[in-house]
Amino acid sequence: MACSGDDSVATTETSTATTTASTSSDVTPTTGDETNTSDESTATSTGTSTATTSGTSGEETIGETTGGSTTDDTTTSTTGSLPDDIPEPFNQYCVATFTEAFDPPYAGVSITPGDSFLYVFTINDFHEMKYFGDDGPVSFEFDAAEGNLPFVGNCDGLYYWSVEEYLAVLADVTLYVDKEMTEVACTLTAGTVTPYGAGGGHGPAEYVEGGIVFQFDYFALPDICDGYDTGYAFVPEIVFFDTMEFPLPLDSVYRPV
Repeated sequence: MACSGDDSVATTETSTATTTASTSSDVTPTTGDETNTSDESTATSTGTSTATTSGTSGEETIGETTGGSTTDDTTTSTTGSLPDDIPEPFNQYCVATFTEAFDPPYAGVSITPGDSFLYVFTINDFHEMKYFGDDGPVSFEFDAAEGNLPFVGNCDGLYYWSVEEYLAVLADVTLYVDKEMTEVACTLTAGTVTPYGAGGGHGPAEYVEGGIVFQFDYFALPDICDGYDTGYAFVPEIVFFDTMEFPLPLDSVYRPV
């Protein structure tokens, strides 16, 4: 979920992921009102893909295929400092490193100088980053004005001329053909990436005990999911300090050109 905030910058997805999940304008979820949009004005890669799957697409691996994995219907809490270990290959993507102590608007959260996180979205003064915890990749958001940012990055503010966008598997996941999850579409390994393409998104398809069955629709999904352009996966609801979050296994990320 990543971009920057004027007419000259890439726009991908706006997040409301403090208490809600994200949906795309390209997805028509069967339930829920969470929204997350991604349009064709997003920055896209003009280079070659370095993608992998455990399926039959035959694309190559970039870096180690490490990362969190979705759990069943567990609910957990996080306290203290956020984990700042970014797994391969995402430490090669857009990363924000904090230059001063910072307390995002969550009870009990603390960030110390030198902590680094995956930088996935910005518009105006709003910023979204991801940390990789035991429950998988979790977003956190905060406001900070240009010229008074508590971090530095390697992607020049996520401007379209400085980044390439990819669809990334952030945690091991099995995608299903149907929301009842009776037929497997593909099994994806964390670290899989492919150029983002024309757009897409994700949204809740069905609320179930312990979490949500998400629907993932991306133009690039067939490249890594054995030709399927839609897949469903269960995502557990976790407690992120004082809010509910969903560690999405599949999302867009940016890489410096």
